[in-house]
Amino acid sequence: MNRFLKSFVLKLIFTLAAIIVIGAISTQLRAQETGVISGSVIDKTTGVPIEGADITINRVKDSSLVKGIQTDASGKFTINDVPFGRYYLKASLVGYNVSIISGVTINPNSLAVTLEPVKLSSGNTTTEEIVVESEKSQIEFHPDKKVFNVGKNITNQGSTVIDLLKEIPSVTVDQDNNISLRGSEGVKIMIDGRPSGLEGSNRGDMLAQISATQVESIELITNPSAKYEAEGSSGIINIVLKKDENRGLGYNGTIGLNIGTRDKYSGQMSFSLKNNKFHFYGNYGYNSRRMIFTGFNERYNFINSDSYFTEENNNGRGHMRGHSAKFGMDIFLNQTNTLGLSFNLRGNDRSRYDLTDDFVYNNSNILTSQYFNTTTHEDDGFNYDVAANYTLKLKKPQQVFTADLSFSRDKDEEVTNTYDTYITPVVPEPVNRNEYTKETDDAYIADLNYVHPFGKDSKLETGYRGSYKKRDNDYRIDNYDYSNNQYVTNLNSSNRFIYKEQIHALYGIYTNKIGNFGFSLGTRVEQTMVKGELMNNGQTFDRSYIDFFPSASISQKITNYSEIQLSYARRVNRPRSRQLNPFVTISMMGGTNSLSQGNPDLNPEFTDAFELSYIQYLPFATITPTFFYRQTKDQISRSRTLIDSITTLSTFVNYNKSKFYGGELIVNTTPVKIWTLNGTFSYYKTEIDASNLGAGLSNGGYSWTARTTSTLVLPADMSLQVSYFYSGKQYNAQGTFEPFSMLDAAFKKDFFDKRLSLTLRVSDILDEAKFKANISGEGYLETFERKRDARTFYLNISYKFGQQEKNKFDKGKKRNNDDNNNNNGDDGMDY
Repeated sequence: MNRFLKSFVLKLIFTLAAIIVIGAISTQLRAQETGVISGSVIDKTTGVPIEGADITINRVKDSSLVKGIQTDASGKFTINDVPFGRYYLKASLVGYNVSIISGVTINPNSLAVTLEPVKLSSGNTTTEEIVVESEKSQIEFHPDKKVFNVGKNITNQGSTVIDLLKEIPSVTVDQDNNISLRGSEGVKIMIDGRPSGLEGSNRGDMLAQISATQVESIELITNPSAKYEAEGSSGIINIVLKKDENRGLGYNGTIGLNIGTRDKYSGQMSFSLKNNKFHFYGNYGYNSRRMIFTGFNERYNFINSDSYFTEENNNGRGHMRGHSAKFGMDIFLNQTNTLGLSFNLRGNDRSRYDLTDDFVYNNSNILTSQYFNTTTHEDDGFNYDVAANYTLKLKKPQQVFTADLSFSRDKDEEVTNTYDTYITPVVPEPVNRNEYTKETDDAYIADLNYVHPFGKDSKLETGYRGSYKKRDNDYRIDNYDYSNNQYVTNLNSSNRFIYKEQIHALYGIYTNKIGNFGFSLGTRVEQTMVKGELMNNGQTFDRSYIDFFPSASISQKITNYSEIQLSYARRVNRPRSRQLNPFVTISMMGGTNSLSQGNPDLNPEFTDAFELSYIQYLPFATITPTFFYRQTKDQISRSRTLIDSITTLSTFVNYNKSKFYGGELIVNTTPVKIWTLNGTFSYYKTEIDASNLGAGLSNGGYSWTARTTSTLVLPADMSLQVSYFYSGKQYNAQGTFEPFSMLDAAFKKDFFDKRLSLTLRVSDILDEAKFKANISGEGYLETFERKRDARTFYLNISYKFGQQEKNKFDKGKKRNNDDNNNNNGDDGMDY
């Protein structure tokens, strides 16, 4: 313990020293905090270079003139020593219309901007505007979240959303697609800011059906303010689907196909059509992949000597097919009113076949029981959600009212056949059983938000959120009757469980900035009402409670390129319906001897989270160290017990409390123009106190994760990307999860002015991705391992089509949008 503590303290000291050194280096590099803007001016009709054209650059925030120059004899210009910031450029000459190029940004990730040739048309009456679509950084840092722009990550070509999450810092995805954030599965997953049916235990499998090419970005909110719903003890992951709203007027789209070894196929397409009155967009993806599963389970039973050692070997195969689509429209009623409509649709068809060999030995190593378990599983799911949103921009800048209404339905039907053949002792009639599950989830959500500014840096945000959710789960078991040669329903093992939940919330946040010091104070109050009912026996439970969720943050801008921030938030993780359902069911993975049961007495877990972060922009890198501390009361966790000589029961319990604290370092750097390197290192400790459940159940330890992505831009429109992830040993109250790692690589080649792209990707090159755990309980010790497909090769081809008539933007509307931008490039680092 002391050795680990010493190691942690040394790493902490090293990190703080590195921050001091970086600050000293950045001071010496202030002279380098400028960039270069270059380009040329030609006649729009003849294409002849224009000499002597006036070029000026102006700041977006106040239109102030920064620098000016004239084009040379070849029509070219170069403006040096341009400070970091956001600009628009004017090109003019007597006898020609003025041309404005907006969207020009100089920052550490874009030190040299080379513009396309500026075309001047003859005349003296009009002003034309061209929007420069700058290259987004892979990581963007905002006051309340980190945004990961995944579109440029070539290792994601042909992959799924679950593969994207594996590349996000602080996020871990195991072999069963369980998602955790900083060591906790209590993370809220949303799509476009809405739950969209992704709250169940199979949310990882649902995300595995959505193509990665449909995703614009992934937002990571590790310490959400009172503005966000309080659900999610470790934070929020918001998956933002593509709308192509930043494209210009006209139409555009992308179509792609992907093929992988071991029968993996996918296809996707997206399109966007925009004019001054509306924006219509859509995307569709299809995914079909076959998988192979292997695993084993070894358990020592110290209570029953006849079943001292049990060995299970599992081999399986599966096939997942899925469709996902999104269609939407933004209607620009006028400059202050916008109406949006969207429709999401997802369907999946999953099948799985598992063969498990079970061997049971006594303490003299003599075989006492042997049987084979065959399980066939079919799952058909269908999910859709419809949403409408309205935005009203009032008189003052940043004074905005928004309203969002949505409805979603998730339907799922599962059929599982279990066939057990006993070899020792001999049983003449195998156990033959069918399990049927029908589940429907409905969710109604209303969101109202209003922002009232008191000045440039002071504002009040307030709003209401109401949600009503209903889950109807119908579970039935039919046992095969050999005497009558038919299946007969087992009424004692069948149930229908209905769960209803209402949450009403109000919040208020006040934000102000005094010089370089900023602060935000807020609170959220939520009333929760839940009711559950077992229809077969009339057993019910209901709860109603009100909770307050304060949040606070302070920030100090040290220089124009460095800032430190401290934040606090209180969060909750409420039990899900399956965690509350008291009926005993049979686990699909473990066969007859593995049971599962919910706990209606389960309490919500409450978390107090603190986070201290520092951000430093350098000409060649962005460096962000973060220190975090999270304490959870009544932590919800799965508990596994041995109920007889060979049968285990998994249920859910509340631990007394847990602590999770450590540090994280994110580095985004461009050592040279053609090489980008992103790296993340996290080191943390978990302390679990489950003494309320019995002596010896507390656990804890130090762990770490590391992730790096290296991108190299090669000649002839080629690029190479390699990413690596490692997770150290993880802990829960009953045991540990062993380390695992994964190495991926991709090569991309563009053709025809980057409209056609060909990508070759390899996942899990070293074949090391697997999930292994060691757990213990009263009277037993168990080790199990799960592994999916080995390394896989993918080939992806995509084509971009359409046009973007960006020179027809209305300048007044563009300026109005800039004024209503919350940050506007000036509320942080001025770029």
